[in-house]
Amino acid sequence: MTKQMLLISVPLGKAERVVQLATQAGASGATILHTREGFAEPKAFQLEPQRDLVMIVTSPEIRAGIEESVQQGFDQTIEFYCLPIIDSVGLDRGLPIKE
Repeated sequence: MTKQMLLISVPLGKAERVVQLATQAGASGATILHTREGFAEPKAFQLEPQRDLVMIVTSPEIRAGIEESVQQGFDQTIEFYCLPIIDSVGLDRGLPIKE
């Protein structure tokens, strides 16, 4: 069974809501990182908006349900990224990585 890392970028302070919605859709947990947006070209004066990044390890079968649940829980567009997990150490709580 393959696993994927779902990355969900939301405005600062909205991560708990994402975790709540994802858990209702079948996610077994999440990690929240506080981040700042970077700009390709530095400017004389710029503010770096802070955001929350929610990371969820999931199976492809429930990923779409998590994305749909989170998107329906917000009025604005939410950024989703998905990365394959090739190998891992310590993910043995019902989430086998290799068949």
